[in-house]
Amino acid sequence: MFVGLAILAVYWPVVTFDFVRWDDDINVTQNRLLTEAWTAETWREVFGTGVALRFKPLHWLVAKGVSEVAGFQPMAWHGLGLALHLLTAWALFAVLRSVVRQLYTQLTEMRIVGVATGTTLFWALHPLRAEPVAWVTGSTYPLTGLCFVLSFWCYWRAYFPGNEQPGAARRGPRLVGAWLLAVAGYASYPVGLTFGLWLVLADLWLLRGRAAPEQAFSLGSPLWRRWFAKVAAFNAPAGLALMLTAWGRFTSPGIFTAAPTLGEFHLWDRVVMALASFAALLGRVVWPFGLTPNQAALPSDGEGRVLVLGLAAIAAAGLAGVLLQPRLRRRAPLQLLCWGSLALSLPCLGLTERPVWPVDRYSYLVHLFLIGGLGVWLGAKVAATQRLWVIGVVVILLLAGKTSQQLTIWQDSDTLFSSMESHQAFNKNFRQAGHVYVLWGRHAATQSRPADAARHFNRAQEVYLNGIKRALERSDFQEAFDLSTHIEQHFALTPVMRRERGAWLLQLGRVGAARIELGAAQRELPDDTRTRDLLRAITER
Repeated sequence: MFVGLAILAVYWPVVTFDFVRWDDDINVTQNRLLTEAWTAETWREVFGTGVALRFKPLHWLVAKGVSEVAGFQPMAWHGLGLALHLLTAWALFAVLRSVVRQLYTQLTEMRIVGVATGTTLFWALHPLRAEPVAWVTGSTYPLTGLCFVLSFWCYWRAYFPGNEQPGAARRGPRLVGAWLLAVAGYASYPVGLTFGLWLVLADLWLLRGRAAPEQAFSLGSPLWRRWFAKVAAFNAPAGLALMLTAWGRFTSPGIFTAAPTLGEFHLWDRVVMALASFAALLGRVVWPFGLTPNQAALPSDGEGRVLVLGLAAIAAAGLAGVLLQPRLRRRAPLQLLCWGSLALSLPCLGLTERPVWPVDRYSYLVHLFLIGGLGVWLGAKVAATQRLWVIGVVVILLLAGKTSQQLTIWQDSDTLFSSMESHQAFNKNFRQAGHVYVLWGRHAATQSRPADAARHFNRAQEVYLNGIKRALERSDFQEAFDLSTHIEQHFALTPVMRRERGAWLLQLGRVGAARIELGAAQRELPDDTRTRDLLRAITER
């Protein structure tokens, strides 16, 4: 009860917020899956990836239910996000209380409840939770988190039934329940596709002797085959969701540009980016400042590059130390915290995408298990220290205050975009910055503010052109071309821009596409010498 009241005390303002033009229009108010009557074709789209470029049918079904009951009243949609977050926190509390009770039998019930309550509130009231709770489109993160916490709850209870008598008769149905909830999580959003891998690590370092007995690792034994079948059952649906998401991402990219090839973004750079992003995700637990919905690009030179390399080195050294140092290797909770967090982070580290920092909302699921594990491990150790309890209460109150402040940026579109624009990392990602100005301009147009709309649209073009200039300075013709596609989508391309696009495509060896661009430019600039020279170069190839 106390956990719920504390969460409501901090998050209740979200029910007064409006929709924001940051995908809420695409996913809710203008989404034909919700606005039109459902047909057989609609059901196929719900289980496809064409609408959101991601496999998330359960979230669409929940959204359809809300739209049928409450229409498009912002209060109902914000209430959904708040309710899902509240339920996830309650589920986390129940799991933590059971885990602490099982692992630390010397603690009194009051101490057990205290550890579970403090850990749950630290996670639930952390400023990083503001975005997925206050943003209507972000409700998919609490939905996914709720499914996976409940799945682990069933999984845990299958092996540690509490006061009940253990037995295979109860274990089977609970494992089935855990599997069904895991499948629901995979069907909510791809951010949790490695949950099955996390369960494998939980078997090894938390449930060893029950879920994954040592005898099970005698290859070919019945126990090993049973354990392997369980692992396959939990991971196979994730593989299917991954394939569907990848199919949608690469066949219907929408406003997104194509993912870079290994030639453009080398394997080593991807590994460095992933390690730096992993360190950033963990570091944000203790440094929740500079938060933004925007996705800033990783710096590639100067002091920024030093920061990326430094974070990657810290992450690599930490993982290597836990893996290789004998004293650390024997500590199962530490192994699960490190490798389990890495497993859950994998979908968020951008290994197949352009180098960018992970956005704040990606921490929702990762921090669920990371903070939960840290709370169990550290909380039980300091449970008898009164001074540390006081410090913990003060920290949670400070986090709650920061969260209340962070929530306010989501109250409407103008407030959100103003907050993004003022952020120090705003201009580090030309795609995102230009996209923000385009959306801001569209919002101003719908609000009958033509002067503001024109100003934002002009700023968007300036951002894209500045990004193209920076890309050409370092001979990154692919980046220049990709940025020009945003101009093409939102604004009219000038003949000169088409001519230059043809030149960039020639540099990239895409002769056929270059001929099309240069042909279009020549029709509007028949006397342009540079266009003729470029076409002649194609003919002479």
